[in-house]
Amino acid sequence: LTRDIPAPEDAVKMYRRVLASQPDKSVIIISVGFSTVLAELLDSTADEYSPLNGCELVAAKVKLTSIMAGGFRPRKYSQRYYGSKKGV
Repeated sequence: LTRDIPAPEDAVKMYRRVLASQPDKSVIIISVGFSTVLAELLDSTADEYSPLNGCELVAAKVKLTSIMAGGFRPRKYSQRYYGSKKGV
């Protein structure tokens, strides 16, 4: 069976449209899986939804971002991954 299914909206455009329509510091983003679209959002430029670039738009609209990632333990202790407490 063939159905006429509309193509999904571009993910970055959807993020920009939704973020631009929300009050400042009111959005929570929860990301599970690959963060490619979030990276593309941050790299995005001004468009019909907002004159702000991606980093500016996220800084203005998002109050919290929670990203689930894997446990990538480096061979050597790294503050980048584990904060300031050694031995964690």
